[in-house]
Amino acid sequence: MELGSNRSDSSDVVPAPQAEDTLETKEPVQSVAREQMEGVHQYATALMNEVEKLPGGDLINEMIATALKLLRDENNRADLKLINTSLKELRYAMKVPAKVLRAILLVCVIATTIAAAYRIISER
Repeated sequence: MELGSNRSDSSDVVPAPQAEDTLETKEPVQSVAREQMEGVHQYATALMNEVEKLPGGDLINEMIATALKLLRDENNRADLKLINTSLKELRYAMKVPAKVLRAILLVCVIATTIAAAYRIISER
């Protein structure tokens, strides 16, 4: 060890627990089989038929379909919470009246989402 160095042997280093580490991030990934979604598909189809009649309904239907596909994808609860929070924050950012403030919020939300997604991916 060099004079003035406070570093110890690397075998003594214990990683500090991360604030993001929760039971949800350590859960095994889960997916739902297409057969298990039969009842959900029936209700979703009825809902989407009504939503289609509204302005912007086609895009809302795409969001509904994408959300339901998340059940079939291999995601743990933490992944789903991240996506849910991101969508909520994006919706909120669109409600802010000032265009500049809205753009700043949107960039912050996207940056936060990317950073969190990268962390989750790198842990796998």
